[in-house]
Amino acid sequence: MSPTRPAPVAAVAALAGILGGCAPSLPVGGFVPSWSLGSTEGETFSADQLRGRPGMLVWIDPMCPEVQRAAQSDGALRRMESRWMQTDSAWVLYVAARTRSDEVMEPPLWRPWMKESKLRGAVLVDSAGSLARLLGVETVPSAAVVDPDGYLRWRGPLRPVDEAGNPQASLVLDSLLHGNALPAPDPGPDRGCSTAGRPF
Repeated sequence: MSPTRPAPVAAVAALAGILGGCAPSLPVGGFVPSWSLGSTEGETFSADQLRGRPGMLVWIDPMCPEVQRAAQSDGALRRMESRWMQTDSAWVLYVAARTRSDEVMEPPLWRPWMKESKLRGAVLVDSAGSLARLLGVETVPSAAVVDPDGYLRWRGPLRPVDEAGNPQASLVLDSLLHGNALPAPDPGPDRGCSTAGRPF
């Protein structure tokens, strides 16, 4: 489904029913409230547009060394894209995150970084960090997998978990598409960079 293109779109978020950072994070299995986020390219994506197909939101910050490694040719981000960016059966969207208090990649710089990294997905800007707090995302690179009905089915770090180098988020998404049982949680440590609740 194509995103809408409203007249000049600022990268802003409107999360229905979420009051700043006061709401607790959604438990896995909970229904994801309606949300709408602007992208670095001036598009708008919303939860309502994406329902009907499973997909994942992936939080990244190019300033994080773990994200840089994941964006390499054999990294988790590239493997995830090679599996899901060429199909209409699922959706993948990136969410810009901030892991450093002294430095941030501004929206205009995302396009050249994504191109240089050979990543193709849209990058959403969650200005207040509300969506990350709602879905319990505290480090990058991390992902949240949502089923076709809008329920949160998995969240966790985006790192390789099998011999082929696939991240668990991809395995969960594949299981949802084929009606299989979801894989067991990956017990490995999260070596990602902390967002520390920083707004973008």
